[in-house]
Amino acid sequence: MLVKAYVLFKTKTNPSLLPLCCYCLQLAKSGYMNLTGIDYSPSAIQLSEKVREKEGMSNIKLKVEDFLAPSAELSEFEICIDKGTFDAISLNPDNAVGKRKQYVRSLSVVQCNNTVL
Repeated sequence: MLVKAYVLFKTKTNPSLLPLCCYCLQLAKSGYMNLTGIDYSPSAIQLSEKVREKEGMSNIKLKVEDFLAPSAELSEFEICIDKGTFDAISLNPDNAVGKRKQYVRSLSVVQCNNTVL
């Protein structure tokens, strides 16, 4: 699955990407354009907005969103990229098992064709 996601990620002209925890700034620097970064933390989004503005990356969309309770707006992405979200959820001392299960359910709600962890 990871290889398939990587191949699609590298070969498709402009796949819609959903980086979790605002990883999209690094992806934009690599040339990817169709990016929507989410984070449950408003301060993380505010910081990303400042960096986005400073770097002139106006094409990046940023949104406060809890991936464990995804909105319908997140249902049309081709690739989800997780760089630490699952780890943070897994290490949460408050119901880590339940939150890991919700993470998997959230992936199915988002309906990404591919997920890169």
